[in-house]
Parts: sequence; C-alpha cells; structure tokens
Amino acid sequence: MIFFKIGKLTFLIVILFLATSLSTFGQSKKGIIQGKVSDLESKQPIPSAQIFLYRNFSEPPFSGTLSDLLGNFQLGNINPGIYLITSSCLGLEDDTLGPFIVTADTVINLQIQLDLDVGRSAKQAQRDIGNGIIQIYLVGWPMYSKEEADLAKSYGFKIGADGCFPMDDSRYNQFVINYLKKRNGDYWYDKFLEEWKNLQQEQLDKTKKN
Repeated sequence: MIFFKIGKLTFLIVILFLATSLSTFGQSKKGIIQGKVSDLESKQPIPSAQIFLYRNFSEPPFSGTLSDLLGNFQLGNINPGIYLITSSCLGLEDDTLGPFIVTADTVINLQIQLDLDVGRSAKQAQRDIGNGIIQIYLVGWPMYSKEEADLAKSYGFKIGADGCFPMDDSRYNQFVINYLKKRNGDYWYDKFLEEWKNLQQEQLDKTKKN
C-alpha cells in the first residue's frame, strides 16, 4: 500500500511538473522589441516619443508605448511575425522601421533617430547618401558655373540649389559635411569655402572687365 501511494504521488508530481513546464514554454514564446529614441544630430534622448507597432498599415496599431525620460522604450509579449514600427514626436519628422521579423524568445534592439521637421533634414541627407546622392545646397538658384561645379566635384559632392523657394538646409548640409570629413579631412569644408570664395571673386572680376 505504501509503495502504491508513493508511486501515485510521484506520478502526480511528474504530471504537475510537465504541465507547469508546458505552460511556461507557451508563455515564453513571445518576442520583445526595445530601443532608444534620440535626436539624429545632437544624439540627445527624446522623451515621450510615440512608438507604434503594426502588422501592416491597413490595420490599427498592434501595440504602442511612449519613450521614457532617457528615450528608452519597450514593447513586450509580441507574437512571432512580421512587423513595422513607427515613431513620432511633435516638431520632429516621423520615422518608420521595417518590415522586420519577430521570433519566439528573442529581443530586438532598435536605435531610432528623429530629425527636426524644418527645411531639409539630416534624415533626408542620410537617405540621399544611401542612394548615392552627395550634394550640398550652396546657391538659391540653379545657376552656377562649370568651374564652380568642377570645384565641388573635386571635393566629392555636387552643388544643390533651392530654386524659387529657399529652405533651411543647415542640418542637411552639416550631415553631408560630416560624412565627407572621413575622406577629405576635418577642415576640408573651410578649404573648400576659401577656394569657392576666390573662384567667385575671379568670375566677378572677369565680368567687370567685360
């Protein structure tokens, strides 16, 4: 009788252990998305940025949260699947990441960088460079000489022009200037501006003589 009871008790313990393990296993098969939201140029954290998770943009957000005072955020309990994530904050450009795959028992870390929603942004410069477009906006009208274009080309970029509606290009230009520092040196832009100024003076002098 004692042996039977011990055996029965052991059997019940095994069943309870298996049930607990299966329950824990089922709960753990979720993903976590976490990261930090910061300013693209200053690298400072952005608090209270809105983070939304989508399966696709034709449906409402699957989940959402706000970044904390240090710009950190976390979305948990995410079923395995393919998702998109958006981030936004008043006065800054919205950003979209994805699509990316969330798998079971994994943590995805994202670094989200937002830029001011004024004029041409550093984010736009980043996209242009990624597409092979390296330019700096130097003139208000698309009118510049071949010599000026060649000078810019020798420094690795082409001249951008605002056209009829001038914009604030400072953040865009600064991102490109910093990018080109890796190839041309830290003080390359000062050297370029000096040559640019001298070239424009030469062209002005020629015009006066004619």
